[in-house]
Amino acid sequence: SPALGYVEKLEYLAVVWGTMVMAASGFVLWFDTWSLAHFPKWLMDAATGAAVQVTRGALHVTGLDWSPDGKRLALAGQPTPGVPDNFKSDVYTLDMAKALAALREAKAPEEALAEPVPVVTTRGTDSSPRFSPDGTVLVFLTQDGNDEWYTNQYVATVPAAGGAPRVVTRAFDEEADNPRFSADGRSILFEGQARLASHIFSVPAAG
Repeated sequence: SPALGYVEKLEYLAVVWGTMVMAASGFVLWFDTWSLAHFPKWLMDAATGAAVQVTRGALHVTGLDWSPDGKRLALAGQPTPGVPDNFKSDVYTLDMAKALAALREAKAPEEALAEPVPVVTTRGTDSSPRFSPDGTVLVFLTQDGNDEWYTNQYVATVPAAGGAPRVVTRAFDEEADNPRFSADGRSILFEGQARLASHIFSVPAAG
């Protein structure tokens, strides 16, 4: 039989490699909880395309916010993407100085690892952290130690360096969401339901 030409060889290899790629991607989709929990997180320079790995992937990140000075991240993370682990979500900070320095180098290393530092680890969901304008305080959502699925989420604050959380919407008997500081840092704005309508509410940041 005549020898295979380059076109025929490519078609044959496409079947082989395509099968391998589909098998690998199928594994990721089939075992999505394990896969996503162990994927590392990377930082990429959008202008140059350079990227460095900043975590080993032991934490499934569900939300993040850059500090005003651009040197830290506030993270919400849980052990796996599984729904039961939503109630094990905690708040962390991640020092990005090493990763940012690596991106500025002519030849950036493949890794610039940093360890997430726990800031809030109460029972139940702690999520959606955001920095204050001066970077010293985090506002976040919390179930305030209750891990029942029907429990309302409250808005709370905590020093970014760590400390005791303080709930600032204890009297708001509805589900709070999407908290953030006002531009001057004196107030906290958040979304909330009132009867059948969604509104924007404000509370003093000092409580």
